[in-house]
Amino acid sequence: MDTSTLMSSDLGSFRYFSPLKTGLWTAAAGVILCGALCTAAAGEELSREPFYRKADALMLRSREVHGGGYEWQMVRQTPGVTGVDVSRVGFRADAGLKAVVPGTVLNSLVYNGVYPEPYYGLNNAREKKLIPDITEAGSAFYTYWFRTEFELTPAFAGKRVILRFDGINYRAQIWVNGREVGVMAGMFNRGFFDVTDVVKYEGANGLAVLVKPVDVLGGFLNKFKEVRAVGENKNGGDGQFGKNVTMLMSIGWDFTFSDGI
Repeated sequence: MDTSTLMSSDLGSFRYFSPLKTGLWTAAAGVILCGALCTAAAGEELSREPFYRKADALMLRSREVHGGGYEWQMVRQTPGVTGVDVSRVGFRADAGLKAVVPGTVLNSLVYNGVYPEPYYGLNNAREKKLIPDITEAGSAFYTYWFRTEFELTPAFAGKRVILRFDGINYRAQIWVNGREVGVMAGMFNRGFFDVTDVVKYEGANGLAVLVKPVDVLGGFLNKFKEVRAVGENKNGGDGQFGKNVTMLMSIGWDFTFSDGI
C-alpha cells in the first residue's frame, strides 16, 4: 500500500486519522533497507529503484476504492478475539466489513454506508450526531482490526521477507499467521518487520493489524483557555489532545463553526 488516501475516522468536530499503508518485499541476506527508494547491500552499488517496481515486492492494496489485488476486512476489536484468531488463514468475522486500504477507520465505515460522508455539508458537526465523536464514544469504539491474506510469488524463494508499513496512526499491533511480529506508533513512522520465519512460502498467509487511536483524546470547546499545546490555535478543543504527540494533526482539527471558528 502507499501514502495516498488520508481521510478522517470521525470524531465529530475532531478528526482521528488512522492511515494504514504497507508493502511486502524480499531482501537477500545482508541487505540494509533504507526507505522507500533506497536499498543497499554490502559491497554493492546503492540502488534507488522504488521497491514497488521490483519483481519481488507485493503491494497489498485493497480491491475496494484502490483497485488492488487483495480483499481486506475490518472488524471492531472485541473481548476474546485476538491477533491469533484474526491473523489465522480463513478467519471471517460475522460483523466484518470490507476495508479500504490505504485508508482509515472512518474511510471504510463511510464506504460501507455505516456513516455519511463527513465532508458533505454539516455531516461531521458534533451537534448533528450523525457520526459518533471519539471523545464521547471512547477509544474502543474506533479501535479496529484490519486483515487480509496473501501468497508469496516464486521471486521470494530463498530470500528474507520484510513487511513494511509506511505509517499507521496512531498505534498498531501487527500479526502474521497467528504470531505477533511487532508494534509501531506514530503518524509518519515507517515500520519494518522481518517475517521470514513466520510466513509460508507456499500457500496463503494471514496478516492482521490492530489500529488504535491516539492515547490522549482531549475534549471539546474551550476557545478561551490559557494553556495550549505547542502550535495549537483557538480551534484546538480543550488543549489536552496534543499532550504526547509531536504532530497535532495526528489527533485532528476543528472545522465546525460552533466549535471554535
